[in-house]
Amino acid sequence: MTGTDAATLGSLIGTWTAFKTEAKEGQLKLDTDIGSELAGHAGTMKKQLQAMLDQTKVLAYLDGWGTLDSATELKAKFEQKADGFDDSAVKRLTEAIEVLSLMEDTWKLAIGQLSDRDQQNAANINNVNPGDK
Repeated sequence: MTGTDAATLGSLIGTWTAFKTEAKEGQLKLDTDIGSELAGHAGTMKKQLQAMLDQTKVLAYLDGWGTLDSATELKAKFEQKADGFDDSAVKRLTEAIEVLSLMEDTWKLAIGQLSDRDQQNAANINNVNPGDK
């Protein structure tokens, strides 16, 4: 990933943290069906990325590169690309999973807020006396 991609993931974490806060405070509301679908897709994507993250553990220990200095240097660099550098696969996948977790939580909170508001509005309507103005 390039530095721009890394900055984008960091930006997404900040953005979705803000959205989650808005959903907690009731400022972000979403239809229950739509929110459920969005949360489900985020959960599915998160599971897929978690499986990829689990596979990166295998990539961190390479074998069969030979004994030449250039081969051992390449081997070390590829292992660090998997897990070791700031832009390693492990770090990027972990950040992407964090974004998806925030998204999933946000959708669930937005649904809850909407459901709570709908119930409150229904209760308020039921409590209105037709003779009152």
